[in-house]
Amino acid sequence: MNGRFKYLLKNTGLLFIGSFSSKILVFLLVPLYTSVLSTEEYGSYDLLHTTMQMLLPILSLNVIDGVMRFTIGETFDNRRAAFTAGIKYIVISFLLTLIGTVGAALIFPNSVVDVYKLPFVLMFAAYALYQLVMQFARGLDDVSGISIAGILSTVVMLLLNIYFLLVLRWGLLGYFYAHILGLVVPTVFLFVRSKMHRYIDFKGMFRTPTYEKEMLRYCAPLMFTTLSWYINSAAGRYVVTWFCGMSVNGIYSVAYKIPSILNAVQSIFIQAWQLSAIKEFGSREGEGFYRQTYQGCQTIMIVLCSSLIMFTRVAAKILFAKEFYQAWVFVPVLLIYIVFNTLSGTIGGVFSATKDSAAFTKSAVAGALTNIVLNFPLVYWWGAQGAAIATLISSVVIWAMRMHYSRKHIDLHLNHAKYFTEYGLLLAQAILMITVQGVIGYVLQGILWLALIAMNLKEVKDVVKRT
Repeated sequence: MNGRFKYLLKNTGLLFIGSFSSKILVFLLVPLYTSVLSTEEYGSYDLLHTTMQMLLPILSLNVIDGVMRFTIGETFDNRRAAFTAGIKYIVISFLLTLIGTVGAALIFPNSVVDVYKLPFVLMFAAYALYQLVMQFARGLDDVSGISIAGILSTVVMLLLNIYFLLVLRWGLLGYFYAHILGLVVPTVFLFVRSKMHRYIDFKGMFRTPTYEKEMLRYCAPLMFTTLSWYINSAAGRYVVTWFCGMSVNGIYSVAYKIPSILNAVQSIFIQAWQLSAIKEFGSREGEGFYRQTYQGCQTIMIVLCSSLIMFTRVAAKILFAKEFYQAWVFVPVLLIYIVFNTLSGTIGGVFSATKDSAAFTKSAVAGALTNIVLNFPLVYWWGAQGAAIATLISSVVIWAMRMHYSRKHIDLHLNHAKYFTEYGLLLAQAILMITVQGVIGYVLQGILWLALIAMNLKEVKDVVKRT
């Protein structure tokens, strides 16, 4: 196994230990959430959490996304400037969120924002700081520290969810505070472990040095990229709430929990892949490494997606309590969405390495606009399933555009005919799962699953050989 794949696999393995445990926790705690919380409560949390994620890149000028890129391989002074800039814009974004939340609560008394204004503001602060120290630790190449932080987050969240929900019976407030503290503890750990206080320049917070300006030139366009990604995954939830109500949004939101397994795999891989992509770009064997990595990612995601589609109803029976069970019908489409989301992220490693933020922005904005335009008619006609379809189509748009833009940097020489056949089989499998029930349905599912395994057998062997 050559050094490139060894470095990628080492980082993936370490991130897997820390991150996958927390992702698995979220997955395994679904029966607890769906039995304790109502569909309306879960829908309220999901809407506030989604709003928080979309506000952060806007109010902070998306500076967090630049922290890792402008820290990795840099001098102490540049790292200090990057981390200081991150803290400055997070403080500004927190103050703006605090003012906006209080204002919204006064204008709309007894609304979701009014009732949960304190946990919302605290969650924003915890999430922003967590993202900052995680990105900075990645820039410092402290992958083992990130792994330990992930385990800490898992343990804290697990214990507090059980205590707040089952012992104290705090309901949705307990759910909020368990997640907030699950972010605070690993943040403090990483901050102390990497002695991040050394990288804070308090005087620098009151001026804009050259390095910070360079960061902002890189990050500002990516603000639209990050925002567009959140719109792509979350716009449907607002439209579903508008057309169908908060309760239906709660059901639709919980449907994402099964795809979260696939999403966990891709998020861990993408984090490790970005480090390798930046390190290897421009090297003599870099193009072959990029191609093999993309092909391996494609193979793994296709096989996992097909397997999860086949067991969608079984998983839903185990995980979703009461009226949440009906969420299974949205899962197959959302699983395919995660596949294209992963492939887009893999191609995005090329743009991170070349600092081509324009390619990020154009593709993400196009996907977000597609999502918004399609959501209204599709949700109106097909309810929450329309939101899932709009999300899938917009993710395909992003993937196609990124494939096109990547050609100016690298030629991956991919077998598109084979890949499009696989995408068609996945779509057929999703349709069968939703429309055909009973033994016949599972037999047809099995045939398609075997076909996909056969098509990827050589690639699976290649992945094994490289590991």
